[in-house]
Amino acid sequence: MATIKQLMTLLGRAGIREEARREMIYNFTNGRTDSAKNLSTKELQSLCGELQNRQQQGELEMIMRRKRSVVLTIATRTGIKEPNGWSKFNLWMKSKSIFKKELHKYDYDELDQLVRQFRGLEANFKKSAEKPGTKAWHQSTGIPDFNPN
Repeated sequence: MATIKQLMTLLGRAGIREEARREMIYNFTNGRTDSAKNLSTKELQSLCGELQNRQQQGELEMIMRRKRSVVLTIATRTGIKEPNGWSKFNLWMKSKSIFKKELHKYDYDELDQLVRQFRGLEANFKKSAEKPGTKAWHQSTGIPDFNPN
């Protein structure tokens, strides 16, 4: 059973201030009230449920952003993504990534597998970069390859 205290906690976590809280409650009750104290038990539960869903969605999106950031960081370090361009990276994602689709189309669980693929790719890149003359070595040292394949 949701309480006014739980509602206020959820509103606080969401960063919703007093005036916006009143407006939200007013809209939620179709103009019946702007005070949490006047919410029915059913309205209170429904509003708390909606706020919890929003919070969970926001947390989920933050986690997904971090995972995408890991992919992009590794892609840049290994040369799959150029610092000022997306075309090479997008082409690589569509042709060689685990699910062969653009980064923004990966869902939560697929991102875990993509991050795993990129971590493996980075490990292989680092190993290859230790061998002079390899593509990875040229990229990591910044020495141009005058004999490209």
